[in-house]
Parts: sequence; structure tokens; C-alpha cells
Amino acid sequence: MTGPSKVLIFDENQSRAQALSTSLTFIDEANQIVSEQDYKKYALPVDCVTSFILGASSSIEHETIIRENPAIPFLLLGETLKPLLSLANVIGLISEPFNYVLTTQLIHDCQEYHRLIPGSQNSNRGSKHFDGLIGETLSIKNIRFLIEQVAITNANVLILGESGTGKEVVARNIHLLSKRENGPFVPVNCGAIPAELLESE
Repeated sequence: MTGPSKVLIFDENQSRAQALSTSLTFIDEANQIVSEQDYKKYALPVDCVTSFILGASSSIEHETIIRENPAIPFLLLGETLKPLLSLANVIGLISEPFNYVLTTQLIHDCQEYHRLIPGSQNSNRGSKHFDGLIGETLSIKNIRFLIEQVAITNANVLILGESGTGKEVVARNIHLLSKRENGPFVPVNCGAIPAELLESE
């Protein structure tokens, strides 16, 4: 397989595989559902595979596939595969119903796996790295641009958004790109602090 990196999905449960593929497409993650006949040829080109998602199968040995491809990060699809989480290149488990935030984080962890493995062409990249912010949509690019703009200043930054939309991820990235990156990042749940105390702080 040649071309840009993508997530490969292998699952005998076709409706589940399609639902996951739709979810990944929604978060702008390139993906492809592969069959039992061609999973091996897709697994081999490491640089073209972001992650290999393994689901149910009655005819293949999951552990063998994972062990034979140590340079590829795997995600498991379904609770029945949970015992395989102990394998070194298994990054995590995707369960139904699919959670966009969790799935995005797992894909990011797979990208980090590629970046950190010995011999990776990305292991010593000099470009700015955004923790947990993946994707190449205009919205994501705009967020990265704004983070870079405020991170170099000492200004207070107000981050607005509904619960679960990634405000803490943005705050962490501002911290990592600032002059304070070597200090601790301490998230505080302001909703649990009385208004009077928060005002005094």
C-alpha cells in the first residue's frame, strides 16, 4: 500500500466496522476497511499505516498478527480481545458505543508510537508537536495557529467550550509551547470551587 497514512480496520462484524469507519471519517481520520484476504499486505508498509484496528475473526490468530508486526500500533475492537492489551504494541481498546474523544486520543497515541519507535523518520522531528490535537481540517489548523500565538505571551487566556470539547487539551498545548513548558501543568476543575474562592484567587 502506498500513499498517505491511514487507519486500517479488520472486523468480521461488517456493520460495526462500517460504523467505526464512519466515526473515523467524521473526525477527518483517513481509514479503510480491509478483508481477511488482504490484511497482511496492508499491515506490512509501516509508514503508511497509522494504526491497525483488529476486531472479531474466527479464522485468524490475533496475537500472531500483532507479534509479527511490532512496528505497527494496534487497537482492539471489542471487549472479547481485552486479554491482548498486555502486548507491547497494543495501544488500547475501542468499545461500543464509539466515543469520538476517546477514539481521537487513541489514534493520537498510535501516532506517538510511530514517532517514538527506534528508526522512525519522525522520531527527531523539529516541527512543533501538538499533544492530542490531530487532524488537518481548517478548524484544527486555526486552533493550532491560535495556540502558537498566545503561547509565546504572558497573557491570561480564556478558553470557552462545552464539556468534553477539549478545553484542557488546548490549555496543555499552550503550556507545552510556552516558556513554562518545563514546569508542572496543573489542571483545576473550576466548577468544583466556590465562586467567592475562585474570585479571590
